[in-house]
Amino acid sequence: MEFEIDTTPLDEWIARIEAAIAAGPEACARIANEGAELMALALGVNAPFDGAANNGVLPNEAGHLNESFGYNEAQPGETCSAEVWTNEPIKYGYVTQGTATPILPVIKMAMWWPDAEHPVSAVRGQEANPFQEKAVADFEAEFPAAAQTIVGEWLGEI
Repeated sequence: MEFEIDTTPLDEWIARIEAAIAAGPEACARIANEGAELMALALGVNAPFDGAANNGVLPNEAGHLNESFGYNEAQPGETCSAEVWTNEPIKYGYVTQGTATPILPVIKMAMWWPDAEHPVSAVRGQEANPFQEKAVADFEAEFPAAAQTIVGEWLGEI
């Protein structure tokens, strides 16, 4: 008795699996970058906005916090990560962690800044605004569907 086995379907499956493995690093980077973009957007949307032209500018932090978020793109690889950052880290810390109250002068007897009506002896600090928690919740609600779309496209290509 003689048997003949057609391995063509198996060969096609092997080729598809190999294609999926080869495309995996690119899909990994796409997922990481989509996540980073969603997180940076969520931080910008949820960050408080002070529309004043002089919004308490700190050294090297000349913009508004809600416009300061970005990310470094992930590169294709077996593992991928993308870093979300702000170009206003001091302001981010003051907003999310709050400041001591009262704020007192350190060197002089009073404080001065542009547009102040007069030097002042103390100012009230600010309470923490944990807007990043809402941003994370928004991200967690949106990211799974975005990642699933990319995985579906990735698997659909093979």
